[in-house]
Amino acid sequence: MQQLGIALPIQTEEPAAVRTTRYRFRAILLAVGVSSWTPFVLIADSPAPELTKVTTSERGSAFVKMVAGGETGVPYAAVYSVSPHGETREAWRAQGWYSHQVFLSDDARFLVRMGPWHDGSRPQPGHLAVAFYCEGKLLKEYSTVDLLKDASKVLVSASHYQWLADDVGRSLPDPEIALRLEEYDKSFCLTTADGWHYTFDLSTGAIRSTRKIDVPVGDWSSNADIARLGVALMLIEFPCDYTQLRRLLGLGRVDSVSGSWSDGVDTRLWAISEPAAPNGFTALEVTIKDYDYKGGPDGAGTGTVTGARLLYVSCAGLRYAFYPPRHLERLVQDFKVANRRGNRTPSEMAAEIMEGMNARLLLDY
Repeated sequence: MQQLGIALPIQTEEPAAVRTTRYRFRAILLAVGVSSWTPFVLIADSPAPELTKVTTSERGSAFVKMVAGGETGVPYAAVYSVSPHGETREAWRAQGWYSHQVFLSDDARFLVRMGPWHDGSRPQPGHLAVAFYCEGKLLKEYSTVDLLKDASKVLVSASHYQWLADDVGRSLPDPEIALRLEEYDKSFCLTTADGWHYTFDLSTGAIRSTRKIDVPVGDWSSNADIARLGVALMLIEFPCDYTQLRRLLGLGRVDSVSGSWSDGVDTRLWAISEPAAPNGFTALEVTIKDYDYKGGPDGAGTGTVTGARLLYVSCAGLRYAFYPPRHLERLVQDFKVANRRGNRTPSEMAAEIMEGMNARLLLDY
């Protein structure tokens, strides 16, 4: 087995808090003569820790404090109202549960509690989806089985599944599928991954209406996609038109997670795997001259791309760059010369280079 590439750290110093933790990115391993792609491992993830947090109502006239355990070890939600003069008083509390995401009405009476991450790959009757409370009293709750009609539409990771439309869809915010509490008619709306839009009555927790909508699904890059992208970056000719970059590289879903500007050149960092993964994510760093940003998390805009490289960003913020070995550079260069007059994209040529090879992406933390 030959190593297709290695990843070396761009920073040489780790923060003290993570100096004892090892983050390694062993990029792509190549075995010649096998025609299928096989991911070597799934990227691991884990639920976010339960921390004390505060969430306000839409207008800020009430807030809820989620406490993970406190002195008693029992989690609870304490709801407070805020007077016009800024005075606060506790309106009510509910004990025995914790939620990472809650919604509160402005009058401090009604609370919507979203369920946690659930283990496994399919909805189950005991997996809480959403629950409704009035002044601490449980009105109604629904499981993921209650709300999902097509369980095949959930997004499955190494440890859990996601069932909401705004989790499995494009990261571009869509008001139609976003979770929201409507004050004007005391309702709450959510959309499932299979495209069922629910409107609930805050005062009872009952379902007011349902309707079917289209969910704009956008998948993160697979291990095979990342391997192909690494080769495509060796084939692309810079500079190139920014508006053509995604087509040339065959990019799917991206999130622009950071950017900087210096001397007329923008440097953008696009996540091409799940940026919220606790162990880190794969990203494409793009440098753009005369960049005119058009808005949105996918970095839409115009300009001239002067360079791009594949990175791995650890959860500590360290960046590791992909460097191909010389034998692969020679192989790609020979292929580029032989196909100079062709009209195929770098992504299509990269797929041909990798054809007949078993490329495995190994992420070793």
